[in-house]
Amino acid sequence: MPVIPIRAKNPPERFPGVTIGLIAANFVIYGLTTHDFLSVRDDALNALAVSHATLSPWRLLTAMFLHANLLHILGNMLFLWVFGAALEGRLGHLRYLIVYLIAGMAGGLLSDLATFSSDPDGANLGASGAIFGLAGAYLYVFPYSHIRVLRVWLLRLITPPEWEARWVVGYYLLFNVVDQLQYQGLDGVGHLAHLGGAGAGLLCVWLMRTRRDDASVSAAQAVHADVRDMSLLSFPELEALMQRPTDNPRLVLAFCDKALLTPGGGEGRCLPALQHYARMLMERADPAALAGLLLRLSPAGAQQMPSVYYLRLGSRLESASAQTDAVRVYRRVAELFPTSADAEAAWFRAGRLQETFFGDRVQAAACYSQLLQRFPQGVMAAEAHRFLDALKAGGQLAENAHWQASNAPAAGGVTGRIAPTTDAAGVRYDLAGNPLP
Repeated sequence: MPVIPIRAKNPPERFPGVTIGLIAANFVIYGLTTHDFLSVRDDALNALAVSHATLSPWRLLTAMFLHANLLHILGNMLFLWVFGAALEGRLGHLRYLIVYLIAGMAGGLLSDLATFSSDPDGANLGASGAIFGLAGAYLYVFPYSHIRVLRVWLLRLITPPEWEARWVVGYYLLFNVVDQLQYQGLDGVGHLAHLGGAGAGLLCVWLMRTRRDDASVSAAQAVHADVRDMSLLSFPELEALMQRPTDNPRLVLAFCDKALLTPGGGEGRCLPALQHYARMLMERADPAALAGLLLRLSPAGAQQMPSVYYLRLGSRLESASAQTDAVRVYRRVAELFPTSADAEAAWFRAGRLQETFFGDRVQAAACYSQLLQRFPQGVMAAEAHRFLDALKAGGQLAENAHWQASNAPAAGGVTGRIAPTTDAAGVRYDLAGNPLP
């Protein structure tokens, strides 16, 4: 019963650009070397295929991009996508391409060594050796990955079940061993190229000491493939996915969210993840979601993140027009790090936002007053004096306790716009845009 893999439920860790590029290159070359996109031309076969008489590194390479007919290339490209995308995500673009090329050449060499005496002029072509190399590598790295397969029985398709990768790849390896023993290469299929490529691919990732997924990670990945919303995954599933490095901010935020809801030590699991992925979260996560998570931490836990991190987050929130969340973050800085220079910047920025965006001059005056009380000689004290005096001179404030320093704004107060801070050159900037010492 033929078994055709159609989908690996194993989302790649990064964009599979090399895999997509290889598929595109194979189809372009196929179009240039065939009659009406149906079968390979004789001149292309003579110029690009490899035989024992024409054996060379160049011919081994060009033969990998040559296909005999439409069915040949469609099957190879399907296998390339199924096994290649996740493998590229794990290996990285360059190492993945190296495995692909080495496996393809190794498969071509093994096929030539086994058949040159009986058919020295026989042409070998196709990406099958390289693609079986990816399958062999996939078998090593993702043995428990869930793969949907089509089974054909009496010319009828059977509803696709899921097989683990070890059974899918094992099925094809066994199929090639049996056919090679039975036909000795006389069926026109390069079974030895397939087997040689698979062995080379597996050996490459073993020598590279590539990290492997266990059954729990593969099961979580299968759920993730079907349920794109990370928040719908259970905590054990998210914890399994977090066992490997990630560049997905939604995964980290969902893991921390579920960790904080887990009784007993949830914050202890969340904080290491926040600290490890702090830069990635700042650059790529939704700032409102990140702020909501940080504001849920206990004071002791929240102090594990540096004060400047909160300032940068406040800046991102303002740039994203999330001024209410920005004020809450600035207030958090003032509460957690009351004597730091970053607290001075937070009070100043909160005051500016209260005044200019929300028009709440009483709250703005209270912020400026807090800044002057805590940092009378601070770098922003003169500016705070000027804005506070302007509010008084404009008759906007009643002479009452509302704006006195003893009645600073409540933690739920609201905010406005700010030029984004930057640390691209390692320089810290305050919320007024001035470099800090």
